[in-house]
Amino acid sequence: MDDLAVRAESHQIPSLLCQRIGERLGEERLGEILDEYGIERFYLKSASFEIDLIIEEPEQVIYQRLMGALGYTKNKKAFEELAQRLPYRVIESIIREQEPVNRTLMLQALLLGSAGLLPSQCDGKSKLSRSVEISNLERTWDLLSASNSMSYADWHFFRMHPKNFPTSRLLAAGYLLDSYLEEGLLKQLLNLVREANPGKYATKIERGFIVPDLLGQGRAREITVNVVLPFFYSWAQMNAQDEIKKHVSELYGAYPRLGENQITRYLNELFWGNVTSGKAKSAKRQQGMIHLYKTFCQDQRCDRCPVIIDESPNQDQSR
Repeated sequence: MDDLAVRAESHQIPSLLCQRIGERLGEERLGEILDEYGIERFYLKSASFEIDLIIEEPEQVIYQRLMGALGYTKNKKAFEELAQRLPYRVIESIIREQEPVNRTLMLQALLLGSAGLLPSQCDGKSKLSRSVEISNLERTWDLLSASNSMSYADWHFFRMHPKNFPTSRLLAAGYLLDSYLEEGLLKQLLNLVREANPGKYATKIERGFIVPDLLGQGRAREITVNVVLPFFYSWAQMNAQDEIKKHVSELYGAYPRLGENQITRYLNELFWGNVTSGKAKSAKRQQGMIHLYKTFCQDQRCDRCPVIIDESPNQDQSR
């Protein structure tokens, strides 16, 4: 971890040229810079989807990225590997043959068993809640007669809240995949995007990802901003769906702010002198902060940072 990342974690604010720059540049100008970099980060995310969409079917691309988002940083790669081992088309072919009443249980057993996280596969170390019907999950997995499971060693549980355990996230994934099965994952997510309106009504999308006691609003909002919106921007561009592309841009531009993370807390304190000042009042501006940090702060490229460059002429005029 680089020095600035350590500072971001510990909130140790060094003496840098951009310290309290929000007061000197003004909220409007600094906001414009954050907006610009928030849009750039969005375009970069969308571009990465374009590459995936050339290689894979749209349903597999969005499914794999959604799974990665459920894994947080520690388990992102493991979730994506699981999505490759257990492709969406395989899940669909198995589950569509089941009665609706059995689908969620079947999906959860399939996901947990393929991950190697059922108690029988990892000496009881899966950390599944006692409220979960483990015997039914085990029995269903046995009936599936599946193979090629991952290992318990592929997953991380250390220093994680139980709600963030990979087993909890896989249970949530079972509920989500079941809810999007009738019309198909791509079509139902596209409907959510179409029905959402910029501003507070954009949250209609994130409500489609909330699973009570397993997946809350914070993670649902992260999934919406970091996966769903850039995916459909890219998909619309590749399919000449200009209205959807414009609609997604408007949704992103006005989307409400996310929860704070280490980077946004660090830059809030650095720029404004207050960790919780919340000056970045939209998801786009928060994404701009993250993009600035990863592009300039992380490698200590202060001389190239647009925040510093923008202030320099003002400094020269005042001398």
